[in-house]
Amino acid sequence: MFAYLPYALRYYARSYRYVPPLLLFFVAISMFYKDPTNQVLSSLSFGNFVIFLTVVWLANGYIELEHETQQQLSILHIGSAGKYYLAKLLFISCAAVLLAVYTLLYPLALRVFTAPVTATELLVSFAAYVSTALLGVSVGIFFNGKLIARKSRGILLLFLFSVLSLAGKSIADQFPHSVGILALLLPPVSQTVNVVSSWMSLSGSTRVWGLVWPFVYSFACMGLYLKLMSRGRVH
Repeated sequence: MFAYLPYALRYYARSYRYVPPLLLFFVAISMFYKDPTNQVLSSLSFGNFVIFLTVVWLANGYIELEHETQQQLSILHIGSAGKYYLAKLLFISCAAVLLAVYTLLYPLALRVFTAPVTATELLVSFAAYVSTALLGVSVGIFFNGKLIARKSRGILLLFLFSVLSLAGKSIADQFPHSVGILALLLPPVSQTVNVVSSWMSLSGSTRVWGLVWPFVYSFACMGLYLKLMSRGRVH
């Protein structure tokens, strides 16, 4: 299965599908951190939005990149559909984590923070970046032609779901509890950003839950995706 990863990298590199989302990513990060600031956590929390949108785009473009015939050949080579899709998830998740690393290191390398950056702030921000990157993967992989028959419908649903994910906390706060609790079904991107930006004022349990829940949500979604794809419950 791990032997598939170098092949996936070469195949994906030749497609150039990664160019638009990565261009958006690098431009957004460089523009945001062009001026010095002493607001470490609140500034770093911005990276979560950029990572999420970028990875959603990357994952959606990558997950069904191969032609149907090539997919079948890859499945035969790896041994099973489950291993094939697991390898694809592993590849795009590694790429997403690399973006998280870059987002953390970029402002540090440029020394845009005028205030001292503590180890806690670095660890919290990195954990949030990685969890948000995995959330992007877990969202982008579902809206593909095998699970949603019409591509135009899949793209529209992907856009709406991504926007709702970014506004999840606002939805939960502005609507009655019976309606707002439905926001828990959305990827907790906005909740993660809130935890990072409000870190100093939150209780210990809220901090832990805010950092752990995105990982739980991501792995649950990826597990569901693998189950659907490996069992052939697709269009």
